[in-house]
Amino acid sequence: MPEACYTLPGGMRLRLAVPDIPETMVLQAHVPGLVPGSEGGADLSLLHDPQQARNIAGDFPHMVLGCGWSAAKAADLPHLLYGMARRAWLEAGLYPVHAACVSCGDGGAILLVGHSGSGKTTLAQRLIERHGCKLLSGNKTLVRFDETGALQAVAGTITMTALDKNRQRFAWRLPPDQYGEAPTPVRSIAIVRLNDGVAEEQRLSPMSALHSLYPFFLDAVNADVIVGGTEVFDGAISGAARKTLALRLQDLLSGISVHAYSGSIEHLAQKVTGL
Repeated sequence: MPEACYTLPGGMRLRLAVPDIPETMVLQAHVPGLVPGSEGGADLSLLHDPQQARNIAGDFPHMVLGCGWSAAKAADLPHLLYGMARRAWLEAGLYPVHAACVSCGDGGAILLVGHSGSGKTTLAQRLIERHGCKLLSGNKTLVRFDETGALQAVAGTITMTALDKNRQRFAWRLPPDQYGEAPTPVRSIAIVRLNDGVAEEQRLSPMSALHSLYPFFLDAVNADVIVGGTEVFDGAISGAARKTLALRLQDLLSGISVHAYSGSIEHLAQKVTGL
């Protein structure tokens, strides 16, 4: 059985033993900060056992994939690995925000928050190509609150992905000099939505920002992962972890600006670089 080991932010180690191990580039489009190689025992593990009758079994953080192997199950793997890492990070006080992230000049990082399809990756690409920014993350940004309550971008998904004209997803890497260094302090947050209609902008009050950002910091939309079409990995976390996030966000938002922008790609780029 092929086997691979990885290191994740937060000092976590991941062991993967399945018939078809995804390329590292693919995994790095889904799991922030994943790098090959680790030493010692595994904090998270995902193994395949063809004798196991269920598609997914075991006790988190050590899971087992069963039944026959298929291309569909292999396609579920990156999502499942992210789901496992997400749950472990949230319980440890690290937050995988559904956001791209760029650093611009010496002023720290900007989180570009948005649902899938909102244009956050496209906007990040424009900021890099035409406005001199550096990429920290294309889609999911792992953040932490430091001892003062300030927010830091710790790691991100460094493989970029997009849909082609046939709605097929493809992946690519930027040149090395277009990536920024982490950890980096987050100076502002923008909730973005790319469209060709009327440009809109709003500075959110701290309470409105709290309610808007909380599900993105949990990445709630990716909490549960369907495996094999029949079973679900449960991404639920403890109530204590949820309350901790709410309190930390509330403190943060008293001192950091959050804006919501919609409009054309250049309109968004101009607004974000002015933050």
